[in-house]
Amino acid sequence: MPVFLTVLKITGIVLLSVLALLLLILLILLFVPVRYCLKGDINADEKHFDLGFDATWLLHIIHAKAAFLKTEREDPGRKREEGFSYEIRLFGFKIRPKKEKAPVIDEGGNELTAGEAEYQSGETGIEDSGSSAEPAGVEDAVSTAAVEEEDILSGTVDREDRDQSAEDEFSEEIPKGFKEKLKDFALLLRGMGKKVRQLKENARCKIRGIYDNISEVSGKVRYYYELLDRESSREAIELILHELCRILKAIKPRKYRLNMIYGFEDVSLTGEITGVLAVLFSGAGRNAVFIPDFDRQTIQGDFFFRGRIRLLTIVIVLWRLYFNKNFRRFFKEIRNG
Repeated sequence: MPVFLTVLKITGIVLLSVLALLLLILLILLFVPVRYCLKGDINADEKHFDLGFDATWLLHIIHAKAAFLKTEREDPGRKREEGFSYEIRLFGFKIRPKKEKAPVIDEGGNELTAGEAEYQSGETGIEDSGSSAEPAGVEDAVSTAAVEEEDILSGTVDREDRDQSAEDEFSEEIPKGFKEKLKDFALLLRGMGKKVRQLKENARCKIRGIYDNISEVSGKVRYYYELLDRESSREAIELILHELCRILKAIKPRKYRLNMIYGFEDVSLTGEITGVLAVLFSGAGRNAVFIPDFDRQTIQGDFFFRGRIRLLTIVIVLWRLYFNKNFRRFFKEIRNG
């Protein structure tokens, strides 16, 4: 009995430890935020676009970054090549993209594929094995081929004579009578009538298909209009918009910086955009600097955004959507439609 209690005690401790570890991992996933950083440099005059994105989680245990560069600016100290690139690291070790093997170069300096490299590596062995001895039946096959070739050459003249006589026979045209010409003309008219009927049937099928498509589209439009006109659907849409605003508020950048010089061909458009930006970033202060240029058409500037988001926020939003009966009904009817 004491041994059984001891085993039961150890089993309980192990199970509680596993449950505590799982709970700790779950809490870390829910409450530790993913931190992101977005930065870029744009100059439309020099066709320079440099964008970069970084995301880290849990003290840089997981680190992902992506970048896009397209430029005509001459920069000898540039470290990145043009185009899109990305990298994912786990505990500091790169897991994506995987390292590529060094290319195999032949004697002429050309890069070889994997299959060509294997073929070239095995080519020497094949030549050595083939040059040691010839197959036993090679001489017999060569002699047989020579005899056949002589037979063919000897019979060339006879075959040409037969072909010429056959061509002469078929080249003679047999004159046709008036009845045969009428019969051919009737067949031609019948064939033309069949083609006209076929074209008419094809046109009828296409028109019917277009009508069916229009009827189907109009039916779907009527269905979705009636669906959106319901009170439950409007409540579901309001809930979706509310939760979407909640997510946008959670992921909005906590720190940002905007420096932009802009100008358009239409001076009035430049002034209108200046007014809109002044209203949108009225409380930004020095974090957002916009300088309009009324003399030339240009877009130049740089930006920097940094923020974070917790998985708990997304889980709460999905929980509220899933347990809302109006949303479930609206989502089901959208799928059925």
